[in-house]
Amino acid sequence: MIYDFLLLIARYLFTLAPLVVRAQYSPRLPIDIVVGLPRDEGHIFKNPFKLTLPKSQPVFDVAVEDVYYKHRLMPPGSLRVVYEDTQLSDAIAPQRMVEHYCNRSVDAVMGMAYVYALAPVARMSAFWFGGVPVFTTTGLVDELGDRKEFPLLTRMMGTYKTLANLMYEIARSQGWHHFYFIFNDEAGIEGGKGLPRSECYFSLYAIRNRIQKETDIIWHAVKLVLFV
Repeated sequence: MIYDFLLLIARYLFTLAPLVVRAQYSPRLPIDIVVGLPRDEGHIFKNPFKLTLPKSQPVFDVAVEDVYYKHRLMPPGSLRVVYEDTQLSDAIAPQRMVEHYCNRSVDAVMGMAYVYALAPVARMSAFWFGGVPVFTTTGLVDELGDRKEFPLLTRMMGTYKTLANLMYEIARSQGWHHFYFIFNDEAGIEGGKGLPRSECYFSLYAIRNRIQKETDIIWHAVKLVLFV
């Protein structure tokens, strides 16, 4: 998916090139792409898909080479990829992106494994210059689907809303009218302070939001905490 990221951006810029020429603007190269990921995996709740810079950087290197020489979408040197260690922090990650904005060295943001760090960046980026797109393979949570609040966020892996729609269709076809939600979530309890909500919680939250719209379906929440 990281490989597809860069090809998507390159194709997007490639299709915009004729429009830029007709508008009599000179495209500024290189395009600055800031990749925000942690150096270490950290806690599973903060980095559920275990994305890191050491794992991702080789993929970006291959993708950049393919953009230049395999697909010939852009001339060599058109993309400048910079890597920032976000440390899975909702304070450090946005700060690193803001620094690039202040230095005028960001045209696109990619990565952002921690959803609580992704959200503020995706909110702010619409106001940077003419708008800076944010691409991520994480951020499946329902709330990030608000296009008014996150207008330039692209989630490459889809969303939990799709899962919610699937579950609703299954419930409707089977004639189910009661849902019991059992999920593992250590956030907010003693020993789990400082932990974000789990992906288990976020996925069920999206399902709950979907079925709450139906008057003939009742949902019941049962919280299950597992310590390993």
